[in-house]
Amino acid sequence: TFDYLQRLLILSVGKLQKPDNKTVFLYHLHFGLPYYTFKTGADTLETLLDTGMGGFLAINEKSKNIFAFAEKKSDIQTTSSYYTGSAVLATLKNRIEIGQYAFYNCPIVISSEEGHRMGSGIFQYFSLTFDQKNNTFRLLSKKQSIVF
Repeated sequence: TFDYLQRLLILSVGKLQKPDNKTVFLYHLHFGLPYYTFKTGADTLETLLDTGMGGFLAINEKSKNIFAFAEKKSDIQTTSSYYTGSAVLATLKNRIEIGQYAFYNCPIVISSEEGHRMGSGIFQYFSLTFDQKNNTFRLLSKKQSIVF
C-alpha cells in the first residue's frame, strides 16, 4: 500500500475484495507493469499506473485528439526519466473517472514518448493498494471529487 495521505509504504500479506469498480479495480500486466483503462468524457485511455512518476497524467501526442482541453496548451522543455525535449502542458476539459472518484481540471503533459502514464500527482489524494496476485488495486480517499 502506498498511503500518500499518511506518507506510508505498507507491505502486507492478504488479498483485496473482489473488484467493485468503485474503489477496487482490475488491472492487467504489460511487460510486468500495471495498466488500467480510465474514462474521460465519452473516451477511455489505457495508462500505466506509475507511482514513481511525479506528474499527473502523461499522454502520447498521437492520442491528443481524443481529449478536449480547458486551457490553452503551452510548450515546455522537460527532462525526466520519462521524456526529454519539448512537450505540451494542458488541462483537460472533461473529468477523469476512476470508479466513484472524479478528477477535474487535470493537468497533463503531451509528449512524443510512447504510452500513457498516470502518476503520483493523482495518487497523492489516496491510499493506493496493489494486490499483485489477483491483479487488482484499491483507491481509498475521503474525497470523491478532486479539483486541480
